[in-house]
Amino acid sequence: MVDVSVIIVNYKMRESIREALTTLFSDIRETALSIAVTVVDNDSSDGVGEMLARDFPKVNFLHNGGNIGFGAANNNGIKFTPAHYYFFLNPDTRFIEPNTIKRLHEFMESKPRAGICAPRLMNTDGTLQYSCCRFPRVMVPLYRRTVLGQTGHARKHLDKFLMSGWEHDKRRMVDWVMGSAMFIRASALDEVGLWDDRFFMYFEDTDLCRRFWLDHWPVYYLSDIMLEHAHHRESAKLPVWEGVFKSKTTRYHIASWLNYLWKYRGRSSL
Repeated sequence: MVDVSVIIVNYKMRESIREALTTLFSDIRETALSIAVTVVDNDSSDGVGEMLARDFPKVNFLHNGGNIGFGAANNNGIKFTPAHYYFFLNPDTRFIEPNTIKRLHEFMESKPRAGICAPRLMNTDGTLQYSCCRFPRVMVPLYRRTVLGQTGHARKHLDKFLMSGWEHDKRRMVDWVMGSAMFIRASALDEVGLWDDRFFMYFEDTDLCRRFWLDHWPVYYLSDIMLEHAHHRESAKLPVWEGVFKSKTTRYHIASWLNYLWKYRGRSSL
């Protein structure tokens, strides 16, 4: 069993995978940790398997045979390589500081009851990305994607959701962190359960963090450890009503939001 299993789900992002892996292997070049890296492919047909075999022969490649969704793909990666910790990364992340994985591992080792931790995510222009949030209220997704979000009432709720009144300059416990870079204790995952594959895309990270909290495994945001993330927010590129008809990712987002509401219907935030 390795110390850390890094899992990256790919869907038509071969060149991003190449850049992410280049920075990842630079990060772990001198580490004493045993680390396995697995790219799980959701039937991209982009030649990522051939690229990995040629340029990164130490990376495991797992082809799902179809696009089974983000959570289900992560679950396949978990089953493929047993580890003490799992580090889930998006293809569009970049390591920009030395010893990132080592420092995440050290934090988890120092906090035996920490279930999940995540680094601060930075946009490609060096600005802060809001990657830790409070659990969403019913109207938050609608506020974020329609003109309703421009009202004073909505802005108050959005600022609270995004924790935008906080400088994001300290380590602290938070409700949930984005699945773009999520470091998870395997023993806690065994207790809580794997990613809920009923969420094809979106809200699976919110759901997983909520289940960790419900089982008394706190989630931590580590402001002093940073990664770059080219966050595209595909589902928000069109107005929500237009996106329903034109954008598959918007439809995924709406379906996952309704699924999340139904799953936690009648429950308080924790």
